[in-house]
Amino acid sequence: MLDISEQWEQKLAAIRCYESQFITGRPTQPPTFLEGLRDEAAYWGKTIGVKYGEPFACREPLGLSTMAGLV
Repeated sequence: MLDISEQWEQKLAAIRCYESQFITGRPTQPPTFLEGLRDEAAYWGKTIGVKYGEPFACREPLGLSTMAGLV
């Protein structure tokens, strides 16, 4: 997992730039597409003790605070 708490708003802004590909035509009733993304990021964040996280595929769980930790 990677802590993306500090980048969360930037990630949402980037997704909103491509709203027609992600959001248009999807249900607007809860949970919306963006709420689902937030909930998923919060779930992954909770697994490593942070607000928002993003998973990466590996054979065993990793808790990273920066991309430099992958090196």
